[in-house]
Amino acid sequence: MNVPSISLIIPCYNESARIDLMFEGIQEFDAIWKGAYEVILVDDGSNDGTDVLIKNHSVYIEFLQSKKILFIQQENRGKGGALKFGVAYATKEFVLTLDADMASKPIELLHWYALRKTFLSNEILIGSRELKESI
Repeated sequence: MNVPSISLIIPCYNESARIDLMFEGIQEFDAIWKGAYEVILVDDGSNDGTDVLIKNHSVYIEFLQSKKILFIQQENRGKGGALKFGVAYATKEFVLTLDADMASKPIELLHWYALRKTFLSNEILIGSRELKESI
């Protein structure tokens, strides 16, 4: 399987209660993904200490040393503004946007591949928990 490179964009706004979940999802992805990737965390003006928790998290520190993660901050512009800001920093072939609560984990990419037998090209996929096929 030829695995493409991917940028994971994760907007964060007052996510202090979900930081551990976010990093667990990122670690799971790191353990299985065979292609190049980067994680771009966008703090969208949080005021609950999200930024401090991210910067002091052991996974963040480890990934920072291996240059797999980028943490950027902006004034609060909403989720769309945070995603736009993060995508502007993306350097990989594909972009996947995720929520910090990891309701859909980045490792789902491998499940999509198993169903489609190919990675995407010139497509946009939008997931929904409302579909009957959703797990």
